[in-house]
Amino acid sequence: KFPRSKLIDDVQFMLGKCYEGIGNYNQALLYYNYLLRKLLEGNQGPLLEAIAGIYFKQGNKKKALTGYEKAAEIYRKTNQNDKAIDVYQIILTYYPGSEEAKKSLLLLALSYLGNRENDKAINQLEKLVRDYPRHEYADRAQFLIGYCYLAQQKYENAIIEYQKLVKNYPKSAYAKQAEQFVERL
Repeated sequence: KFPRSKLIDDVQFMLGKCYEGIGNYNQALLYYNYLLRKLLEGNQGPLLEAIAGIYFKQGNKKKALTGYEKAAEIYRKTNQNDKAIDVYQIILTYYPGSEEAKKSLLLLALSYLGNRENDKAINQLEKLVRDYPRHEYADRAQFLIGYCYLAQQKYENAIIEYQKLVKNYPKSAYAKQAEQFVERL
């Protein structure tokens, strides 16, 4: 009745939520996908997250994971770090040990850094280095641990972490930077 209303997108989203709430996932997906095509990328995070949730409920974990990753990426790009953190936590919970979960540890840490929550970032980075020391992001994680300590002015801790990087990942592109930081400290 009011197709030009400024509220039409909100109404479409709420209709999708209602259909999702009563378990009519296909109808909910119709509303969500309609909105997804219509909205600018920066506003798509909640829709992608909702769509991913439906796919997960339907047992399509692969499509769900893709949706969660896209939603988290949009949240990070638009500095909605709290929302990105929530989605990365979902990935870590539902897909433990997967390649995507390993990558999510790094991205979760970066989201915490975006919120200036260095201790939480360090915790995630340490998990990545400890549990997956041969992962392609382990050297970067080790470097970022040192960076976090440097930002907190905990210089002795930063030196220790940078020395670990040089020792454990000598061929890493981050090793030379770490050596330079240690020399300056």
